[in-house]
Amino acid sequence: MRTAAAMLLGGIAAGMLLGALAPENETRADGRYEFLPARQHLWVIDKHRGEVLFLKFPDTETRPIQRSKTYAVDRTRFPRDSTSFILSTRELSSVLWIVNTATGDIEVVRYTKDGSFDAQFRLSAAQQFQ
Repeated sequence: MRTAAAMLLGGIAAGMLLGALAPENETRADGRYEFLPARQHLWVIDKHRGEVLFLKFPDTETRPIQRSKTYAVDRTRFPRDSTSFILSTRELSSVLWIVNTATGDIEVVRYTKDGSFDAQFRLSAAQQFQ
């Protein structure tokens, strides 16, 4: 299991590197899925359905991969065409920032140990400039 996780993360890293080097891959932003790895975590985003999934890979082969419930992105505030997903890591946790680049709306999503998400922090950057 650990080998499979390492292969998956290695494949994602190689794909990201090749995407950065090959000009024909510049359109990959139009793909359906976005993968944001951090340490032993992986955020998987289905941009078409507006759903987020969090995977945590174990540090030993005896423990299974932890899979979160699905988090639904509010498509009214974050339409597909103007939404960016940004990953930041702080200490041992990773935080997903959902950003509407047209309106300045921001939502911060954290994975909780029970498999759900905490998305209490919301902000409108546009209002901060008024």
